[in-house]
Amino acid sequence: MKIAQIALIAAVVIGVADAKSLRSLFKHLKHKETEAAAALDPAATEADETNRELQSNGCIVPLPAAAWHRTLGSWSDGFCQFIIDCNSPSYDSELECCKGAYGGQISGTCLSMLPSPPTTSPTEGGDLDVYYPDY
Repeated sequence: MKIAQIALIAAVVIGVADAKSLRSLFKHLKHKETEAAAALDPAATEADETNRELQSNGCIVPLPAAAWHRTLGSWSDGFCQFIIDCNSPSYDSELECCKGAYGGQISGTCLSMLPSPPTTSPTEGGDLDVYYPDY
């Protein structure tokens, strides 16, 4: 039975004044349950707030999946992040994002933030310390 129906029955049986207090009691209990659920799962509350923010920025429902997107800021210091974004092109990998969004970046900021960034001198110089037999 819904709260309104319970309040109506209570109004008929015990009077309007008591029914209003009964309705406020149910609203209070429902509010407490909502607060308790949010306290138990703060990540869900944060996700709901993020979804609301994305929808207010023009994202359509259902929201797109998380992907690699360029950051908004100066191009010379730009890099890629794995986020949900509706306002920029998405990329499947961080390397693809760096090449697509920051190709030719002189500072190398985006490429330097890769898990295994490329280097200008990938091998050490000098003699080999390992020898292979000559058959």
